Amino acid sequence: ASVVLEALACGTPVVTSRCGGGATAIDSPDIGEVIRDPLDADELALALDRQLASTTHRAERCANQAKKFTAEAYAQQTLTVIEDAVRRRAA
Repeated sequence: ASVVLEALACGTPVVTSRCGGGATAIDSPDIGEVIRDPLDADELALALDRQLASTTHRAERCANQAKKFTAEAYAQQTLTVIEDAVRRRAA
């Protein structure tokens, strides 16, 4: 997963599989693609071809997506969950 996030942070779209957790970062074809079978060379080749053929300027979208997965973002999400739980308990 960290390689996927590093690539996105550099503005590079990625092709990944569901193995290893990198797929959670890919929520749009603008920033990459998730293949079903990481051992299927044909599927991988087609996904790479699609990503390389895209002329959309995606660097900023990729970098913005990576920011959602920083330690600070996770800490903020955790804090929000804790605060919500405390509020519900107090009510």
